[in-house]
Amino acid sequence: MTNIVILMCLATLLFSASVASSSSSSSSSSSTGPNNREPRCIAVDSYSTYVCTDDPEASRRAAMMASSSPHSPPVAADDDYYDDVVIASPFDMDLGVEQRITGSDAEQLRIRNVLRRMRTYMEDEVLSRSEYEHVRDKCKNGHELCAFWTSMGECETNRAFMVEHCPAACRLCLLSNVNLMG
Repeated sequence: MTNIVILMCLATLLFSASVASSSSSSSSSSSTGPNNREPRCIAVDSYSTYVCTDDPEASRRAAMMASSSPHSPPVAADDDYYDDVVIASPFDMDLGVEQRITGSDAEQLRIRNVLRRMRTYMEDEVLSRSEYEHVRDKCKNGHELCAFWTSMGECETNRAFMVEHCPAACRLCLLSNVNLMG
């Protein structure tokens, strides 16, 4: 899936570059004009599919199309929305507090990787395996920074706190049940 996303982004960037080079050869506008923005990748669904473009209108249209899916929330109309956009899947409502994705590009990438692993864990284990049935209601993040803390290694270095407050982000739902019972 990741390879497909990367290929989609590369194809979009190549297309954008070819359009930009053909338009720059046909016009004498400066290279710092409004059409020469850096590409921006926007998450369009819960499976980490991204649309990469330097055109905010194209980004908005892609996000609007994705939001018409029954599994996606409505999309805001302002450009600031797209900086931290995360489109939830149906089970995200059961994961507790919505996670904040801020910081540098590297930090945001680490947080998105944590969220991707958390979603896979929830889909493939917690929501589908019978041994997790008794912890499904307890497997929730209790703070908006759980994914950030997990990306910084807190699940290993501060395990007691993280198991109690962020079991979904740490992927330790069975352990959180043991701690809650004992």
